[in-house]
Amino acid sequence: MKNIGHTTIIFRSYYLTKSLYYLFGLGAITTVLIFLKSNLAVASELQISTTLVGFGSIIVIYLNKLEPHFIKLDEEQLSIDYINKLLFSRPSKVYLRKEISMSLKKNIMTIYHKGVKLAIIRKAALEESDWNLLKEYFAI
Repeated sequence: MKNIGHTTIIFRSYYLTKSLYYLFGLGAITTVLIFLKSNLAVASELQISTTLVGFGSIIVIYLNKLEPHFIKLDEEQLSIDYINKLLFSRPSKVYLRKEISMSLKKNIMTIYHKGVKLAIIRKAALEESDWNLLKEYFAI
């Protein structure tokens, strides 16, 4: 592996954005169906729609708890900072490189520390060069 020095890889919020598009799309369709098909008062229809989108938002935040915002790499260690800083957030932490393992399935890398899942990295959230750098860093 070439000498990477101190490298920071910044991720796009691909999965979060995609999840929010689905949430708001399904929320809009559900709201329209509730307004067209139910015989409830308008306030009740709005309450149902708001509750569904609210619970959906919590689910989206939970599903994004392992999505990294950036990863700092050097020869001996790496640190991970996460996109999700609200509910279910994980603190930024430094890990020794030799204690980290990585699995690759299709276009998704998963980082583990002593068997505990630390981060889910999607190829779509990175530049091609950064994806290749991560593969090289973990020798996949």
